[in-house]
Amino acid sequence: MIAITGKTFPVRDVLRDMGCKWDNQAKLWYAPKHIAAVAQKLVKSQGRASVPPRSIRRSVSYCYGDCQS
Repeated sequence: MIAITGKTFPVRDVLRDMGCKWDNQAKLWYAPKHIAAVAQKLVKSQGRASVPPRSIRRSVSYCYGDCQS
């Protein structure tokens, strides 16, 4: 088994379906050798695209209903 590093939370269900195992004590996913490269590539493909940078999150205003500028 090979450790998978990075931000794995967004793809945890896919990792589980691929046969990876979560080690709660080490807080790491482990993948069998034959799928480790694919699993790591999946995690890296998530990158920062799923979470906007802090500067963008702060500048976005949310308005529900009758909003005044």
